[in-house]
Amino acid sequence: MACEFLVRPLLPWALTIAGTVDVPLLPSLDDVLFELVFGMLGFGMLRMAD
Repeated sequence: MACEFLVRPLLPWALTIAGTVDVPLLPSLDDVLFELVFGMLGFGMLRMAD
C-alpha cells in the first residue's frame, strides 16, 4: 500500500525535481489492492459469523 500511495506518485515528482527528463509513471496496483482489501473484509465477516 505504501508503494501505491506514496512511492508511485512521489518518485516521478522527485526525479523531475532532480532534473531527470521524461519520467514514466510506475504501473498501478489498483485492481490488486481492491481485491486484497475486499478479500480481507470478507474473511473478517466469515470470522464474525462463526
